[in-house]
Amino acid sequence: MEHHASGLNLQFVSAEENEFLAKEECINITASASSNGEINLISGKFGPIFAGLPCKVPLWFALQMRKNGKCTIEVPEWLSVDALKQNIAEQKSDGTLVSVPFFYIETAQLLLNNSKEDFPSPEETRSLVEDLFNLRMDLLRDMLASQLNGVKVAHSSFTAKLPNLGAAELLCLRGMFPQLLEAVSKYYDDSSTSGTGTIYGRESGSSAGGSRASANTESMPQRRTLRRLRNEDP
Repeated sequence: MEHHASGLNLQFVSAEENEFLAKEECINITASASSNGEINLISGKFGPIFAGLPCKVPLWFALQMRKNGKCTIEVPEWLSVDALKQNIAEQKSDGTLVSVPFFYIETAQLLLNNSKEDFPSPEETRSLVEDLFNLRMDLLRDMLASQLNGVKVAHSSFTAKLPNLGAAELLCLRGMFPQLLEAVSKYYDDSSTSGTGTIYGRESGSSAGGSRASANTESMPQRRTLRRLRNEDP
């Protein structure tokens, strides 16, 4: 069972709640005016803020100040174009999910949709985040299919090891389970009649580096995540 530092059970968290939790992550801002001492928030004390100098504050506070024209937001290093390209390259060459910030999708979405002016190349950044997310979801399907192919007996227990999942990916994984159960059922039906079967279009026994999942396996939560990232109507 997955938990975050907040103590919430993330198996039952929605996209909106993920976004709410992501707003508690800290980020650097450069304010246009100084504060009178430290700022006391529920999540802790921050500041003092000095004009023209970087200061770490919760993301929700940074977005509110940015909306009021009182600061600029420092784009996290991992969200730079170069860092995203490197992450994508590493993900393509790795057979497992590489490490990313847990709320990387939600943070990118909030910053790109509310602080676009602070990005050198906002649309390129958005496109790269989308590419990374889709790549990781394809790999996640491959990893699950590969592990399911190792289940030899119908109705046997199944445990998947999926390190480095992001919050949005965990949410999408929940939406994939009905498809997975249907695929497993079909696998056993096919294998019982022909001796072979496939899960998500993968021949049983093939390696994790095989063909990618087809577009029709894309779950509804994944499509909703992409629309939120693009700032489209959900």
